[in-house]
Amino acid sequence: MAAVYVAEDLKHHRKVAIKLLRPELATVLGPQRFLREIEIAAGLNHPHILPLHDSGEARGVLCFVTPFMEGQSTRT
Repeated sequence: MAAVYVAEDLKHHRKVAIKLLRPELATVLGPQRFLREIEIAAGLNHPHILPLHDSGEARGVLCFVTPFMEGQSTRT
């Protein structure tokens, strides 16, 4: 449903993860599910859940930003 990239937050000098909704899926499924994920993530506060730094739209693509966690891929 989305692609995740590692980026550098130039303002705060830290690595972040940016999750972008794939445009082809947004066209087919609509953005509501991704927007709901952002809303839920913004309301969570737990030591084992990454906080939401930012969210929005860039060049027509929905995205949100969390801290980057070094480690193994969760991809199976």
